[in-house]
Amino acid sequence: MLDTVSKVFAAVLASMKTHKWWWAGGGGAAVVAIAAAIIIFGGFLGPSGRLICTATLDSARNFGVVPYTASLASSDAKKTDVKDRRVCQAKADGDTYNMTVDLKCKDSKRIKKGECTTLYSVERADGLSTFQVRQVPPDEENEAAAVPPVSPAAAPNAGAQSPVDNSDIQPVTGSAAVDNNSAQPTPTTGGSDANPQQ
Repeated sequence: MLDTVSKVFAAVLASMKTHKWWWAGGGGAAVVAIAAAIIIFGGFLGPSGRLICTATLDSARNFGVVPYTASLASSDAKKTDVKDRRVCQAKADGDTYNMTVDLKCKDSKRIKKGECTTLYSVERADGLSTFQVRQVPPDEENEAAAVPPVSPAAAPNAGAQSPVDNSDIQPVTGSAAVDNNSAQPTPTTGGSDANPQQ
């Protein structure tokens, strides 16, 4: 941010040296005022670090991964190697929390509402992670696709028993109850071709 500000002021100074008559007429003051307003209010350089960290802390409190009494340790949202990912620090009860957040947009109003930030991870200073987003591997679309479902037909047979023949069971019709205790066994007809019941 400071690098961009210094470049803007260097360009303004170079322009002042070459066009002294224009700057003296008051046009330069207007341009400087507009540039300063853009830089201060974040329209040109994006949202302020304090705004990003405040939204991140609110999100971490809502998830319950930092104590509700936590406050910002600094208002600096540090950049990371990942594009639009920032790290903010919070402190509570002697612990320091590093909260990593992904920016989905750079609209200050939406960030203030919590619409443009997604909490990525929260880690205490001692290395204990209290929150971490699960990364889906590139070859895995979602968890349901990762584990193929087992159909009931493909389930293994419990034992090598033959299927039970229920063809002699008659369906019960009407509202009469059946008393299974009084049922008498059906006598089998003798002979060599009689099949034993299983």
